[in-house]
Amino acid sequence: MELKDQVTSLEISKKLKELGVEQESLFYWCKYGDNWCIADEHTMEVNNEEPEEYYSAFTGAELGEMLNIAFKSLSGTMIMDPCGRWKRLWQNVTGFKDEANTRGKMLIYLFQNKLIPPTGSNK
Repeated sequence: MELKDQVTSLEISKKLKELGVEQESLFYWCKYGDNWCIADEHTMEVNNEEPEEYYSAFTGAELGEMLNIAFKSLSGTMIMDPCGRWKRLWQNVTGFKDEANTRGKMLIYLFQNKLIPPTGSNK
């Protein structure tokens, strides 16, 4: 399995950053000229050049930590859900074949619907 299939897509990574998620992860989407690549913090610098843009490319495990914090903060919400938010959440993430993008999409839903705050949520 390729690394790009084990981390959040560039689109989901951008959205998570836009929503205020700390940019601290094992891997990053980095832009050099017109090209995007995945690098770790030690290989982000290419030929002594910093990337023009970068976004955390979260692994499924990193997002699992964030979701664990989210579910702890929503402990009663999952049991009593008169508005059907959790059902919509699961419907919203169907179609993804990998763990990282599915978990990333779940977090985006939680942040956009103000069910949890994104600041400081990943560590």
